[in-house]
Amino acid sequence: MSNGPIATLTDAPLAYGLLAVVLATSVIGIRYPGFGFRLRLYPHEVARMRMAHGAFTSAFVHHDWWHLIGNLLFAILFVPEVEFMLVDDFKRPVGWGVFLVVFFGIALFSALAAVVRYRSASSYSTLGISTVVFGMASFYYFYLPIETYGFGGIVSGNVVAYHMGCFGFILLLLAVRYRLIKAAPIHLYGAVSGLVMAILVRPALVWEIIAHAAGKPS
Repeated sequence: MSNGPIATLTDAPLAYGLLAVVLATSVIGIRYPGFGFRLRLYPHEVARMRMAHGAFTSAFVHHDWWHLIGNLLFAILFVPEVEFMLVDDFKRPVGWGVFLVVFFGIALFSALAAVVRYRSASSYSTLGISTVVFGMASFYYFYLPIETYGFGGIVSGNVVAYHMGCFGFILLLLAVRYRLIKAAPIHLYGAVSGLVMAILVRPALVWEIIAHAAGKPS
């Protein structure tokens, strides 16, 4: 975790660069809807081997200004922090490479899950960086699972990281089960993708969680 509430531009230049691209392409997409429609993820089309680029490009466009602003505010809490954590572990430039694999890996895994679920829904499409952000939040809380820190720099206190991650999963599962939020399934796919990427990058986290849950000293 960075020293401040959020990682600085110096700490996480790639993360802020990607978010700047999201801002720029989203502004263009809002102003010129045809541009945004071409970058959406259409699961029905991808399942038929068409418009596969949407698996990556859909994260870079948004419906409207509120959609964009809300997602970017949430993204700033977690995306730079993940870059900081990975660079701290792997050092530059390897840490940058791992961060990019995590970022686009989450986008790809969650898009594939959406394709499987909505492959028969010809009118369904999705866009926005929120799926990646949920994945990054999941990665953030499970990568170093027994660290104690606040909720993305907002809520202070000694909270074990993977407890926060599990709490987030419970909320998402409830939202999906009771259809509280239309985009909840997509967000859940993102969170699962983030957990998968965290395990792939740092498999030791699994045993750390098991040992902590069993009450063994770290």
